[in-house]
Amino acid sequence: MDEAGEGRVRSQNVAPFQNSSSKSLTLIGISGSGKTSSLGKILSLTPQVFVHSKYRGRDFSRYHISHLRTEAPYDGSLKALCLQFFMTIDALLGTNYMERYGSGHKSTNIMIPIISKLLQNIGLGILVIDEIQHLSLAKSGGSAAVLNFFTTLINTANIPILLVGTPKSLNVLQSEFRQARRNVSGHGNFFWDRLQKDASFDLFLSGLWKYQWIQKPVELTDEISSILYDETQGIPDVVVKLFMMLQVRAISTGKETITGAMIRKVANEQLKLIRPMVEALRKGRTSQLLEYQDIVMPDVTEFMQKEQSQIQVQTFIKETQKRSESRQQQITHLREDAVIRLQLLGVKEKEAVGIVQEVLDQRSSIADLNELVQAAYQLSIEKGKEKLEEKGILKKWEGDLRDIVKEGEKEGISAYEALKRVGIIRNDFGKTG
Repeated sequence: MDEAGEGRVRSQNVAPFQNSSSKSLTLIGISGSGKTSSLGKILSLTPQVFVHSKYRGRDFSRYHISHLRTEAPYDGSLKALCLQFFMTIDALLGTNYMERYGSGHKSTNIMIPIISKLLQNIGLGILVIDEIQHLSLAKSGGSAAVLNFFTTLINTANIPILLVGTPKSLNVLQSEFRQARRNVSGHGNFFWDRLQKDASFDLFLSGLWKYQWIQKPVELTDEISSILYDETQGIPDVVVKLFMMLQVRAISTGKETITGAMIRKVANEQLKLIRPMVEALRKGRTSQLLEYQDIVMPDVTEFMQKEQSQIQVQTFIKETQKRSESRQQQITHLREDAVIRLQLLGVKEKEAVGIVQEVLDQRSSIADLNELVQAAYQLSIEKGKEKLEEKGILKKWEGDLRDIVKEGEKEGISAYEALKRVGIIRNDFGKTG
């Protein structure tokens, strides 16, 4: 809202609604129960900003905000809360209230009536203050001052307020707000409890269980349901995150399925920070819950990054094994085909197997069949020559070739093959192969 627009609103004498029966509600629930998410969905059903220009035929320039949501400051500072109001409205309307009223050294006593008037001018329907458990961190008198501020808004601006927080905020409401509690919680306190182990939890889990991305999806049994509830105590956010981590762990370990033992193991490893609160819920120690300001939810992103590294290592190992197996299969086929080719060239099977393996041992990178057969056949010739030289036959051929032929007959090969083996008959395999 610009200054001109604000002036038009004032010129029309828009008065606050008097005699309002505005009431407020306190919504208390443990972290992860879905308070903030559900409120966001509900509030989104109504447009947040309305721009009015006419009303019953008359000019009526006005901004109207149906709901405003902000969070209580961590230090419980009233001034910080006021500044959040200005910043939130500026972000919605493009105004400069933060610059006009938030800068400088204005005290909270000055800012309170400004905010009250501002909320009236924008026709705010409801003010939602989330994370009110932060008020318990205020300095001496801080939380009481902030809570009294809520009462002032109700009484002067006629704005209903919804206070949202964890069980820790009950300490603030009960100890600091006894006088104003009647106004702030005019419609009572509503406790947003976790899911009980009943049909509601079964319905929630059955809907979640459809989203299994593992190779061996497991059926949702009573045993698994009971274990999941025991480890999460029905807190929806914890259930969802544990379910995600279970699937990542199933993939990273290669098991690709979920078991009861795995649920226990992952919960024990990853839910350590919230174990005391889960234990308090399990044993029904409601008073102990007041000690916990908030639940530190497990960091699923960090967990997934660690598990992903493990998955990448295992994937690399599997791919290496597959390549190795593929290479072994290739060598096996290559060896078998080479032996057959050598047999067709007159080399005995036993000898062919040996020389092919010897070539592969010497030249492990060889992959071409013709190259392998040529090398093996050449090695066969060389071995034949060595054998004849050992027997002294190779030196006699110049006088009588019959000695070579007779030696070949003893070994069961033809005269042609015997003469060819010692190199008397020219070998053209290298040129034609």
